[in-house]
Amino acid sequence: MKSIFISVAIALSVALAGCASSGPRHNTDVITLADGELAYRVQCQGLLEDGAVCQEHAKQICADRPITLISTLGHVDKTYQPEQRAREITIRCGASSAS
Repeated sequence: MKSIFISVAIALSVALAGCASSGPRHNTDVITLADGELAYRVQCQGLLEDGAVCQEHAKQICADRPITLISTLGHVDKTYQPEQRAREITIRCGASSAS
């Protein structure tokens, strides 16, 4: 019985490690904003990843153009302020059209 428990525990550990380290760590969608402009929604995934993955991918998408942050989705801290590294961001490449 003990060997079965150990075997199951090892199998679950291997499965979780595989899920956390394999496959894409983000998902990117091109969306059209209400003003007709194109933007990008970057969703960060991965069990052991944080929002830094979103920020890095946004930099790759926009290359040398400035990143205009449109919205974020993520957790808030204990004072109800958004965390610095959201798990989903919507961005536009280039200067904000509002400026």
